[in-house]
Amino acid sequence: MDEIVTQIPPWFDRKFEFSLPVELLPNLLARLRGMPARLEEELREHAPEALSAKPNEKWSMQEHAGHMLDLEPLWLARVEDYVKGEVELTSTDLGNRKTMKRTTTRSPSRRYCWHSVQNGRSCCSVPTS
Repeated sequence: MDEIVTQIPPWFDRKFEFSLPVELLPNLLARLRGMPARLEEELREHAPEALSAKPNEKWSMQEHAGHMLDLEPLWLARVEDYVKGEVELTSTDLGNRKTMKRTTTRSPSRRYCWHSVQNGRSCCSVPTS
């Protein structure tokens, strides 16, 4: 299989489009619910050395997976903010301290992510209502 390499802009340089029709919400929720299985499949294909490799001193695959797990409480809180009609969404830590702490302590984020999936709680559990 040929590897496809894409150029991903830095997070704060990205532009987001918020024009998704409300009719596509079920599709979006299905994609979010399926993310843990897709993530596990992707991670399973790589040796531990590849998972922890830091290309160009950027985050490794393992760090990215752990970051998604770290952010789950934030986006769940933001969904609740929307449901409650809050004027402002729950703020985030732009320094990613939780992920950086995990990185410096070398906690195996893949294991945490898979453990969550195996115990019926995904890395990105999506509310059903």
